[in-house]
Parts: sequence; C-alpha cells; structure tokens
Amino acid sequence: MSKGEDDFMAAADPINWWNGLIGRNDELTKFIAFVVPMFRCPSSVASIERLFSTFGIIQTDLRNRLSLEKVHKLSYCYRALRKSEDAKPRRRHVLDDGDDAEDENEDDDQN
Repeated sequence: MSKGEDDFMAAADPINWWNGLIGRNDELTKFIAFVVPMFRCPSSVASIERLFSTFGIIQTDLRNRLSLEKVHKLSYCYRALRKSEDAKPRRRHVLDDGDDAEDENEDDDQN
C-alpha cells in the first residue's frame, strides 16, 4: 500500500474517528469513552451472544415497553436461574431390560 492509502485506512478506522471528536463536548466525550472500548471487543464472543439471546427472550414485541433497568434485572434473574439449573446433576434415563413388560403380560394371562 502507498502512504496515501495507509493514511486513508488510518482515517477510516472507527476508533480514530471517535477519538478525533474528543474534547468537542463534555457529554460527547463521555459517550466516546463508552463507545471506543466496544470497538476493541470481538462481537462473536460466546458470552456476548448469550447476553443478546437473553435480551431477545426478555424484550419481545409484547414486552417492548420495559425500562432498561427492568430488562437488566430480568436478564440477571434469567441467567442466575439457568446457571443454577446447569449446576444440578443430570438424571440418566436407563432403559430397563424388558422385565417389567414381561411381568405385565403375566398379570394379563392370570385374568
């Protein structure tokens, strides 16, 4: 790449663009401090995917007027319940050898 192309790519970088706006306004600077770290996070991390999945379960078309605070609390409860369910030991369903089925047939023969 030529130097001009490198300069263009650096200028096109979203982090550089946001950082170029710092200092113009106090509220904008606070917002930039919130936004810029998000560009450094990979968007396909499993925990992020689970978070958006949980929000999708909670914030539906029927529940679209929930406040952000309530959605946060509901998602916290949902994840805590899921985590407690995942911690429980799972029961294994063991198939019997068919003795019970034979016992039932014997009972039918006696009647």
